[in-house]
Order: sequence, then C-alpha cells, then structure tokens
Amino acid sequence: MAATSETVVAEQARAVTASKKGHLPVKIGATICFVLIFVISLSSLLDYFNFEKSYTGIVRSRFEVLLGDLGHNVEYGLGLGLSLPAIRNIPSLIDQAKASDPNIQFINVFDKDGRILFDTDRGKVGRKVPANWLRNALRNDKEAFWHVDLPNSYIIGLQLDNSFDQREGAIVLAFAKGGVLATLGQIRLDLISQGGIAAAIFGALGMLLTFLVTGGLTRRLKSMERRVRAATDGAAADDGSDEEVSQFVAGVNAAVREIEEACSETKNE
Repeated sequence: MAATSETVVAEQARAVTASKKGHLPVKIGATICFVLIFVISLSSLLDYFNFEKSYTGIVRSRFEVLLGDLGHNVEYGLGLGLSLPAIRNIPSLIDQAKASDPNIQFINVFDKDGRILFDTDRGKVGRKVPANWLRNALRNDKEAFWHVDLPNSYIIGLQLDNSFDQREGAIVLAFAKGGVLATLGQIRLDLISQGGIAAAIFGALGMLLTFLVTGGLTRRLKSMERRVRAATDGAAADDGSDEEVSQFVAGVNAAVREIEEACSETKNE
C-alpha cells in the first residue's frame, strides 16, 4: 500500500518535471516578446504624435512668415493714410502669394465689419466672414496671428492696424490639410514598418536568450526526472521490505524537494 502511494507521488513529480521542462522556455520567451512589442509600439506611437505636433507647427510657421510679409505690405499702405479698399495692389499681392504654394487654398482681406474686400477667389468679394474670424480679428492682445482649425483646412489670420494703432481688419490665409496629412501618413507607415522590424529582431533575440538561460535549468529538471523514474522502477521490482520502502520514500521526497526548489528559483529569476 505504501509502495503504491509513493508510486503515485513519483508519477506526479515526473508529470510536473515534464511540464516544466517543456513549456518553461516558451512561456518566458513569449512574455519577453510581448513586453518588447508593447514597449516598441508605445514608443513609436508617442514619437508619431510628437512629430505630428512639431511638423504641423513648422508648416504653420512657414505660412505665418508668408502672411506676415503680406500684412507688412498692406500696413505700409495704411501707414500712408490709405484705407483698406483704396490699396489697389492687394489683389496682385495675394495672387502671387497663393501661386507660390499649391497647398494654399485662398487668401483674403476683410474689414473691421467682416466684409471681404479682396480675395483670390473673386466670387467671395463682398461676402461676410464667419463670426469667429471677426472676433479673432478685433480682439486686443499682443498676439497678432490667430488660428482656426476647419475639417479640411488650417486658417491663419493676421490683424491689420493703421498708423494710429486702430484696427482696420485682417488678412487670412487658408491651406489644405491634405498635404500635411499625406506626409504624416507616409511617416506613420514608416514608423509602423520600422517598429515591426525592430520587434521581430528583438523578439528573436529574446527567445534565443531565454533558451540559453533556461537550458541549464531544463537539464537539471531532466536529471531529476531520471532519478524519479529510477526510484519508481526500483520500487516496482522491490520485494516490499520496510527498509527498502523507507529508502524509496526518502529518495522520492528528496527529488520532489529539488523540483520545488528549482521552480522557486525560476520564479525568483
């Protein structure tokens, strides 16, 4: 009866050993790969959002420079005592500016009442601008430029003052989001491909390192399994004497303790 009980214990120990030796490196390697993929994906995502913000800011700054030059020319005329409608070279100025970049959708100049005086699209002359544009144009602050984000366009506005610092109106430039989004889309694809390659390389290295590190532990578990199997086989051929049964029990208990210690060391690592 005692031999039968110890045989069951030995079989359970053997099953634990076989389970640990076969799946331990794979589980550790899979965990390392998951962590690497998560870290690389998160890093790529943060890099993309930071770049998107910086790139959009750079594009806006470039158009602000262009709009600032136009505004300087218009305010030069205002400084000579001319009113906005009387500055007749504005149409040629805004047409030349629009032709300088295909992403510019339109440029217009409107007065302090919100009525469009000049526009690269002549059909809009005389119309009213949106109320929020007019509010931005008439507000009094140190920031001359103002921005409006539309579904398909970025709007940049510049306040226009005469020589007495009185608000006369504003000049507005709209550029398409399509060009910016196309560039960002290509960069996003590049980041995804580079992140995938990096994840594959580091994942393979992680799996290789895992098998190298756990190789010694696997060999140790195999040795324990052989000892348990030998003890079990010895018990089967045994004649049932109490002394040999006691030796068998001691051997099985020692093997089980070693298995538990090995598993404990693995968890701590």
